[in-house]
Amino acid sequence: MSNTTGGPIATLKDHYIKAAIWKNDSDKGAFYSATIERTYKDGDDYKTSHSFSGRDVLAAGQLLLKAYEQILEHEQADYAASQPSPDR
Repeated sequence: MSNTTGGPIATLKDHYIKAAIWKNDSDKGAFYSATIERTYKDGDDYKTSHSFSGRDVLAAGQLLLKAYEQILEHEQADYAASQPSPDR
């Protein structure tokens, strides 16, 4: 399994919460996944966390819904591209 681009194919943000969409190749074909993280400042350093509370839970859920919708669009485009062209 490998990522075909070396980075996410899309990034969605809501203030300091970020969802990334990844395209990966496997022996069964391409598949997509999403990761989500929250950025915070600890002293002078920025760090990330995968823990959410309060408003962050709602924002994370909304970003994941958008990521899901984008993943469906990519899967549909991949499927359409894999179908033979109709003869005219």
